[in-house]
Amino acid sequence: MGNLFSTLNISASAIRVHQSAISIVSNNIANMNTEGYSKQRVNLGTNSVGVEVINVGRYTTTFDSSYYRNQLTEQAYLNKQAESAANIAGMFDELKGTGLDSALEGFYKTLDNLNQNPADSSARINFADAASYLADSINNTSSKLQKLKSEQNSELNISIDSINQGLEELAGINKALAMSKSGTLENNNLIDKRDSVLKELSKYGNFETDIFSNGSVNLSIDGTKLVKGANIVKTIEEKDFKKFDSGLIKGTLDSISDIDSVINDINSFAQSITDEFNNLQTRDGAYYIKDGKLSNENLTEMFNFNDGKLSINPDFNYEKISTAYFANPADFDINAIGNTANVTAMKDTRETITNSYDIILGKITSKAASKTNASNNQDSFVNSLDTKIKEQTGVDLNEELADLVKYQTAIEASSRVFAVCNEVLDTLVNLGR
Repeated sequence: MGNLFSTLNISASAIRVHQSAISIVSNNIANMNTEGYSKQRVNLGTNSVGVEVINVGRYTTTFDSSYYRNQLTEQAYLNKQAESAANIAGMFDELKGTGLDSALEGFYKTLDNLNQNPADSSARINFADAASYLADSINNTSSKLQKLKSEQNSELNISIDSINQGLEELAGINKALAMSKSGTLENNNLIDKRDSVLKELSKYGNFETDIFSNGSVNLSIDGTKLVKGANIVKTIEEKDFKKFDSGLIKGTLDSISDIDSVINDINSFAQSITDEFNNLQTRDGAYYIKDGKLSNENLTEMFNFNDGKLSINPDFNYEKISTAYFANPADFDINAIGNTANVTAMKDTRETITNSYDIILGKITSKAASKTNASNNQDSFVNSLDTKIKEQTGVDLNEELADLVKYQTAIEASSRVFAVCNEVLDTLVNLGR
């Protein structure tokens, strides 16, 4: 009789255990398309009454998760750099024919025309207008770069809010993990949530993690503790940016530096235009046409460049364009309005000025191409890692259905044993009456 009851207990235990296993399989199937879900498996063992659930395991490893997060950090950095470099290149609109290159071309084209017709008021007006347009084009480019820089700074503020929100979520998950039992479905689901938060945070920077046996994690940045257990030790502030050496924060900071570098290049370019043309416009021996004769009375500079803005000198107009030049004062001829030596000198700046701009543009386009290439390579690498991890942790429907059949068969077998034992017990009871 004792063996009969033992068999009943073993079969009943097997039914309960395999029902638990089926619930895990069902949970896997229900979450097969859930982002960040790691498939789970019931680990079974034997005890005095047959089989038991030892724990519910997750298909993941600490190394894979840590390495993957590091690569996500690098990806976020490179993607931000590539995005910013592309945006900077787009500021110049060269392919659309509305950039500085076009403004320079128009500027020197009017100089060519002025060289042919120095006394023609239309030629002088066109040159003055082209100078003004060139100044506006340079200022417009600088303004767009400043706007892009402002947007980057705004993104940093948004990132701070997102990081601190993630710290709150992580502290809450740690609290729940501390109250859960390791190796259970509840615990594993919390660890999935933990990993999702860590994955999102990794995009912002190189956070350090200390993971404990119950799944809770302490989070730091450059040795500064941020989350310890269920407590937030410190939130991220702007002064903490220097602690980030990769990720979106560092990528944005470096992007701002890149923008500043281009702005400085544009300012230097504008200053060189100002210096070159103001020097030629007002140099000794330069003359402009006044009332059909040459004059050097109140020679006026063409450009002003102050506080990063290029403008036309308010005292300058088309009538004061210095077209003539006499290196030797003794050669001066007040009636030589056809003298275009100064226009020729202005034209001769073309190679220097355009080469300076080409160098700026070359640096910008080269950097954009290089950073885009690095970003694309990292995207491919992360995608391959993502595929590998999903193969390891993702739910395979065929595998789950096979397990489902296996556990259902085990339940059916245990149920038959239980039923037979129950019938034998009934028979024995009836015989004893």
